[in-house]
Amino acid sequence: MNSAFILLSRKIYKSIAFLPTVLCLSFAAIAFLQLLFAAESTSSGGENNMLKITDKDTVIAVLTVVTGGIFTLTVFSYTMVMNVLNRSINNYSPRLLPVLLAERHHQVVLGITAGTIIHSLLLFLGVSNAESEAAVPPFAAVLSILFAVLCLGLFVYFVHRISQSIHINYLLRRSFDQTVDLLNDMIALQPQLNFKEKEEDFAYAYKSNAVGYLSDYRLNDLAKTMKKAGGKLKIRHIAGSFVQRDEVYFYSSVKLSDQQEKKVRDSLRISFEEPLQIFTVGFKHLTEVAVKACSPAINDPGTALTAIDYLTGLFRLHTKLAPHNCYTGKNGGEVYLNVCSFENLLHKCYAEMLVYMKNDPILRRALKVSSDKIRTACDEQNQSEYAAAVVKMKRQIENFSSEI
Repeated sequence: MNSAFILLSRKIYKSIAFLPTVLCLSFAAIAFLQLLFAAESTSSGGENNMLKITDKDTVIAVLTVVTGGIFTLTVFSYTMVMNVLNRSINNYSPRLLPVLLAERHHQVVLGITAGTIIHSLLLFLGVSNAESEAAVPPFAAVLSILFAVLCLGLFVYFVHRISQSIHINYLLRRSFDQTVDLLNDMIALQPQLNFKEKEEDFAYAYKSNAVGYLSDYRLNDLAKTMKKAGGKLKIRHIAGSFVQRDEVYFYSSVKLSDQQEKKVRDSLRISFEEPLQIFTVGFKHLTEVAVKACSPAINDPGTALTAIDYLTGLFRLHTKLAPHNCYTGKNGGEVYLNVCSFENLLHKCYAEMLVYMKNDPILRRALKVSSDKIRTACDEQNQSEYAAAVVKMKRQIENFSSEI
């Protein structure tokens, strides 16, 4: 029950609607408090009279103007967002859509503008039904005007951010930074990661009861569960891969109780959404942008070069992550992993780009330079296995054939 609650909490927190909803509820609470203490605020008298507006018609007029104006501003703002999203999907890759939607500042602007509308509407209803001026919140008009001014300032900021988001370099950088963070998280786990030639005998297989991407890989929770169960776990699928219903996707060396099996399934969640918290997905995004930029419809070799440069940086960082297939928890418990190897990841990215860049001498040269830089990083990290994979890929770049 606790794992399910944590999972639901994470899903809600990461939702696009979380921040706007919280902000809208906050503005609604402000409106209710104003209506609740309207009489008390009016009778308190004297000070700051110039900020108090208790004339019913004046307050209604102000609230009407603010509601209509901010509503129009909100519609216009998010028409711009849809145009940017449409441009990104058509020109670059639909995989970048979650990167844009996940930006918190867009959600904050939406929450404040929508909250201002809700605040003004609730006050409008309360003031319209007020029997006397004593029941009119004295600061309703002033607060609505202040919120409207805030929305105008946020609109200017929003236009600035949207103008940045149009540039593909900004999106590539966002995807790169996110992947770097995820890679660093895996590198930080290296004391608990190791490579074992011989695996245990996993006699018990467990099938998926859902269909989708294997998105959650909570290794520490899995290790704790298996320590209590007195056995070891093996994950059949690579993180981020697609799992079919009734397909085996993990094994255990001992039979798990219903509660232990549920904990394992909660830690290996299958979702319909593409898993952005797995670093190999970032490599795929940058590769897709580079490939689409080389298409005749887009014809943007500059973007392809930028994507290659970012991929080079990611592979150089990847050389710090040693080969592994097993995770050991801090307090015990072992989990065997199905990992996308450095060689496979390198081939998936560079072989696909080479197919589309074969006729462009500049881009083919960029791929060669990229492979040289990755090879240097492999040597610096004493990763001979990685270096051999890079040498193999460079030969394919130099001796390209349609068989790749």
